[in-house]
Amino acid sequence: MLASASSSSSNCWLPAGILQMHSRDLKYALRHEWFNAYQQVEIDKTLTRLCDAMGKCERIKNTVFPATYSLYTHFAVIFFIMLLPFALIDSLGMMEVPLVAAISASFLLIEKMAVNLQDPFENKPTDTPMTAIARRIEHDLLQMLDDVPLPEPEHEPAQTEQFYVL
Repeated sequence: MLASASSSSSNCWLPAGILQMHSRDLKYALRHEWFNAYQQVEIDKTLTRLCDAMGKCERIKNTVFPATYSLYTHFAVIFFIMLLPFALIDSLGMMEVPLVAAISASFLLIEKMAVNLQDPFENKPTDTPMTAIARRIEHDLLQMLDDVPLPEPEHEPAQTEQFYVL
């Protein structure tokens, strides 16, 4: 990195600080003619897209689902499951029991998946693999520089004591 990180204010938003450092480094590189104005415009566009994507991800992460949303969804699924046998009793006979069990299990599993997927950045095994995505981007960028040695991939310790059941 061209500019050194300064810790002048400890309460600043870290991604905004990193973007500010990028901006300062780009100005420095442009003054030293490491790239031309056309390349600088393209880099600015890329940084703008990065900032937009970062803001979208942050809005997703900070969106809180009300507890009543999950509660009402659960009640609606249970109500549907309780009424389902009455809707099928005349047409299926003895096949009603396994069919109601299969349909009920399907709806309960879909509800469970919805609850697990409503927070995609909580570092659970079912979440978006942000660390792996960031490492891949870093690897690709370092590979484009050619003269920088690629870092060894870091392996996270296996967490055998924690299990997530859907």
